[in-house]
Amino acid sequence: MVYDNRPIRYWKERRHRKDPIMAIINISNVTVWVLLIMSLLIANEASPPSTTFFDRLLDVRVRTYWDFGILGISQWMMAGLFLLSCTGILLNTRRLKRSTDYMRVSLIITAVCSFIGSFVLMFVML
Repeated sequence: MVYDNRPIRYWKERRHRKDPIMAIINISNVTVWVLLIMSLLIANEASPPSTTFFDRLLDVRVRTYWDFGILGISQWMMAGLFLLSCTGILLNTRRLKRSTDYMRVSLIITAVCSFIGSFVLMFVML
């Protein structure tokens, strides 16, 4: 066995507690996905229901228009979701100092989805 004569360097671990910015990023990551799913479910409620066999059989009138009141709620949620995602991305880019830090792809995906969703809802509401 061969030994090296260089001195061993020990680095003292100075991080004793969790970084509050990383905790905010993790919370925003979860919050963004919950808001995205809620917004999509609300937009689904606003869409006109499809007619079924029983609706035609019993001659039930089905709504054929979008409910713009509910759709407006979904639009505002998408805008807030986009702002929250961008805030999380901004905080995440400021915390890429350590070798173990990484960019949260989830925040980027939700920012893109909310941006596209806002435009789609805007054109549906026109």
